Amino acid sequence: MLSQKVQILHDTVRKMLNLKTDRNLQNILDKAKPADIAYCLRHFDPIEQEKVIRTISSVQKEAEVISELDVDLVPNLLERLGLERTVEILANIYSDDSADILNALPADFRKEVLFSYKVINMRKKESRITDVPPNYDYLLQ
Repeated sequence: MLSQKVQILHDTVRKMLNLKTDRNLQNILDKAKPADIAYCLRHFDPIEQEKVIRTISSVQKEAEVISELDVDLVPNLLERLGLERTVEILANIYSDDSADILNALPADFRKEVLFSYKVINMRKKESRITDVPPNYDYLLQ
């Protein structure tokens, strides 16, 4: 049974989803605790879960909510969110949680996620190497 506070959050989020008031929903989700959002998501269908996650305003909070979810809910949700969003979310999750989530993903999607993650990290490293302040350009010649 949901606690009264979480029940109110659940009911409010459900109403906002039905009314399609994204801005109000975003404000509510921004104020809610990730664990409470995750608990509510357990009671929503996959389309509603995706909508709630997409409405959260920061990737960090999305990652916190995802890490609070039951592992069996995560693979379907992440596949629905797509490769790019999944990589962003996993980059913001603690490594223990991300390892558990990666292991729960279907093999094909997991390979895509890992490949994309490696590519993004390589690009970040390359950009740090080439990001030299303008005053020091002469040192690169």
